[in-house]
Amino acid sequence: MTVRTQYSVRMLLPYLRRYRRVLLLAIIGTAAFNALSLTPPLIFRHLIDSVVEPGKWDRLALVIAIYLAAPLLAQAVQFVVAQVIVSIAHRMVADIRIGLYRLLLRLSMRFHGETSTGSLVTRLMGDVGTLQQLVSGQTIQLVGDLMVFLFSVFIAFSIHHVLAAILVVVAVLYAGAYLVFSRHIRAATHSMRTVNDLLVGRLQETLHGVRHVRIYSREIDERETFLQRATQGLDHALSSGMSSVGLGATCTVIAGYGSTVIYALAGYYVLCDEMTLGDLLALNTYVWMALNPALRLAAFAGQFSEVRVSLQRVLELLVMEPDISSKPGAPDMRCTEGRVEFRDIGFRYKEDEPLFQGLTLSVEPNTTVALVGHTGCGKTTLTALLMRLWDVREGRVLIDGTDVRSVSLSSLRNIFGVVLQDPIVFEGTIAENIAYGRPEASRQEIEDAARTAEVIQFSGQLPNGLDSMLGTYGVKLSVGQKQRVSIARAILRNPPILVMDEATSALDSEAEAAIQRAVARVLKGRTSFVVAHRLSTIVGADLIVVMDHGSIVEKGTHEELMQIPGGLYHRLYKELQRAGREGAS
Repeated sequence: MTVRTQYSVRMLLPYLRRYRRVLLLAIIGTAAFNALSLTPPLIFRHLIDSVVEPGKWDRLALVIAIYLAAPLLAQAVQFVVAQVIVSIAHRMVADIRIGLYRLLLRLSMRFHGETSTGSLVTRLMGDVGTLQQLVSGQTIQLVGDLMVFLFSVFIAFSIHHVLAAILVVVAVLYAGAYLVFSRHIRAATHSMRTVNDLLVGRLQETLHGVRHVRIYSREIDERETFLQRATQGLDHALSSGMSSVGLGATCTVIAGYGSTVIYALAGYYVLCDEMTLGDLLALNTYVWMALNPALRLAAFAGQFSEVRVSLQRVLELLVMEPDISSKPGAPDMRCTEGRVEFRDIGFRYKEDEPLFQGLTLSVEPNTTVALVGHTGCGKTTLTALLMRLWDVREGRVLIDGTDVRSVSLSSLRNIFGVVLQDPIVFEGTIAENIAYGRPEASRQEIEDAARTAEVIQFSGQLPNGLDSMLGTYGVKLSVGQKQRVSIARAILRNPPILVMDEATSALDSEAEAAIQRAVARVLKGRTSFVVAHRLSTIVGADLIVVMDHGSIVEKGTHEELMQIPGGLYHRLYKELQRAGREGAS
């Protein structure tokens, strides 16, 4: 996605508008600072041409006092303005980062599936941080330099219009050089940031899976992959840096020749009595005041390009809208019974590959449903549609007769307890992880959930029990222990509808038996969907739904389905039995 620069600036206006009054004062302060900075040459000109005469000591003292006071006052104004701008910059960056984080949590599963984590991390942290320069140092420097240039040219015209015109020509040549070089700098910077996205993503994956890297002796391969991508980023960085150096050298040459022409002509005009010595000295100062901003622009060209690229990458996210959201004024979901109905639903991940077509399934309240089938048949997708992680293309998904798309998302998802196939444990204590879905829960409720899910058994062996810190990704727990924490989290929420996606697949037989006892108690009195490949999680279900290639091919109890000779469930059951015996042996 490409966002035009003009559109990008408009997108930032809501963040700047919050501080518009302070920004206005900062701009006024910047103008005052530059005006004060421009006065010394005029004072010096007056000193040379009018004051340095015998008997004018009082006027000389006054001029010198003003000459010394102006810079001090200018620096005082600049100090205050700088403090204000730095504060605004930090606050605005924090606002943008929080807004982006909130947006990322709302964007669709499709977006997160198609976008690398490394890219999102670098945009949220690196690119947003770079934007701070847009508001603080560089932007204020640009505004100040522009004011100084305009004022200097204006005063130069008041001194001698021909020399001032040459100064304008030099500035135009500066601008042309910047336009030529900045295109290449910006392209190289954009390529460098893209490579950095891949680099950060690979780094996250490698550090998260460092145990597997060592087990399979892939350290050298991972190092080579990292080195290759780092080298690509270095090449782009060097290309951008060389272009910045070229721009600086070009502008220096233009400034040198341009100022030489101006000074030579100025000397000629002084000799011809068309200019005074004071005019010459003042013009000399204003020429450099006008040219120095352009030289600074050349020196910071690489940083300016980096800011523009970062702005582009951040705005590419800010213009996105969540695919799934609540309708304005949508009421809260009221789940009193837990009746679920999929009515003639259609869904596809890709336009030319439909998964569900006209699928219908009704589930009565307090029913435990086991979804069975080979990998990729649509079991997990069906539960995702129920929670609106995805939206159906056709048909309706109803809970207690209410279309899930007609209620607010937060209230809909609050009626679910979920245990995913890959247990997610966040950095923090065990107790905090159990209470993740219900932060207001009491300590007693957390302990009861931990006891029901058999978490107490292993947490008691840790130094601080349920208050033990788990570290990033829960590295201190085994997969089975993470699974039990995830189950305790769902138990604590006490939801009307429970979704267990292969919840016991990570447990050994002893742990599974303990969990099954706990789960059996939890399943009572609520509607539950269980996605599993283990017999123990299927046989006791009230309703078994057998899926194949996005269709429901069989449904019934275990006993009913086993009576269908040659049926898919019959074959799957035999396969699971055989796999269980082989695993036991």
